[in-house]
Amino acid sequence: MSIGNRYEDLGINVKLDEFSSFDPGYRDMVDFLVDLGTTGITHSGTKGYLAHLVSVYHDLRRWQQPVYLCRAGMYHSIYGTQVFQGFKLGLDQRDELKELIGEEAEWIAFLNCFVQRQRFDEIIVSGSDERVIENRETGDVYEVTDRAFRDLATLHICDWLEQVERSTYWNYRKEALRAMAEFSGDIAVENYDRVFARKPDIVPETPPEWGG
Repeated sequence: MSIGNRYEDLGINVKLDEFSSFDPGYRDMVDFLVDLGTTGITHSGTKGYLAHLVSVYHDLRRWQQPVYLCRAGMYHSIYGTQVFQGFKLGLDQRDELKELIGEEAEWIAFLNCFVQRQRFDEIIVSGSDERVIENRETGDVYEVTDRAFRDLATLHICDWLEQVERSTYWNYRKEALRAMAEFSGDIAVENYDRVFARKPDIVPETPPEWGG
């Protein structure tokens, strides 16, 4: 079985020709996720978890983001998130992941996994210059650079735009996510407007446990 057929059989749209020249680690990163057993995990609508991860990488690349942020996108929920708990790599494997995707990419992915979303949203919506991320599990507060804060916002909105239509929860964190797109720049706003132009007139309520 060819590599291409292998990925197709797993239901993921892996584009080796397009992305391997941009990022020599692309295939290894996909294979690592396959070997972790992520292919059978459901995510949003009819799309599986691994297919979603790969799609977020692709979207960030099309948004002309740097390699490290695309890599963070592929691993954006590797330790679980405030909403998604369908798969969690143990934190004792952080060093292994840093070796695979790089320390900068792992740091942004880590922040995305553990960010306390309500506080993050408040900073974004208010336009505050505060650049802190609160860990939703430990309560630790990380002072981050402006670039890291912006990277997190860009990854966060890209991730949501990739899945919102399948999730159907169009009103989830609506004000904050729109503000996040504006904070992230023109390409995020353009994609936000393109996706949300397809929002139905009637949408379901966001699950209370999602917290927004």
